Amino acid sequence: LRPIFEWEQASLGLAKIHITGGDEGPPGLSGGAPVSIDIRGYDLKEADTLANRISHIIGEIKGVVEPETSSEMGRPELRISIDRELAATLGINTSQVADAIQTANEGTVASHFREGGDEYGILVRLRPQDRQSLADIERIYLSSPGGQQISLDSIAKLQRVAGPVKIERKDQQRVITVSAHVTERSLGEIDKDIRSRVSSLVLPPGFSLKYGGEQEQMAESFRSFALALILAVILVYMVMASQFESLRYPFVIMFSVPFAAIGVVAILFLT
Repeated sequence: LRPIFEWEQASLGLAKIHITGGDEGPPGLSGGAPVSIDIRGYDLKEADTLANRISHIIGEIKGVVEPETSSEMGRPELRISIDRELAATLGINTSQVADAIQTANEGTVASHFREGGDEYGILVRLRPQDRQSLADIERIYLSSPGGQQISLDSIAKLQRVAGPVKIERKDQQRVITVSAHVTERSLGEIDKDIRSRVSSLVLPPGFSLKYGGEQEQMAESFRSFALALILAVILVYMVMASQFESLRYPFVIMFSVPFAAIGVVAILFLT
């Protein structure tokens, strides 16, 4: 078992440490969680729901410990959904809305002035007291081509939501990873159980799963080993064929080698 340290709380120089155990897995394949499932899809809310379901499913499998997801929701943000048809009717596009919101909150350098050889930017934005609440943002006005002043809330819906702290991508796709450690049982048995249970899930449209972790690394290593073994046999045959100047004798020699395993196994069994 290897210790897995999880820092739960740290304040004023003090810390609480939670220690659990998990099997190390096959040697030489460290560097990640033994169990790893990538959930790929665009809708983060749907992906987070699916990740929690998969985490719950694999957590019920014997030998699986500490299932967790890589998603971190809870960062407060303001979501602005623009009614594009209405905005287009009024002659306002999305870039105008974005520029108006940025100018009101972060400011825009409207001009510059010089003093004593130094140049200063003139930043234009709302006063702090005028950009503190949701109502302040809703009262941002935009100018239409006809000169009308249109408030933001008349062409867009504003709502407070909890957004993701980070968005991970693999192969240009949004990804949430479900990972876990293993104990008591072999990784191969646990991986088989996980695939059996997860395969019964109905994935939302546009979503896919990709298995990773140490089991996938081990399978990739075996595939590379098999390829290397085939290439080695071919190269040995070519060398022997050039030495014997025959295509038949190397076959006879190479096919006689596996029979030597019979005596090797017998001797190992006796000793």
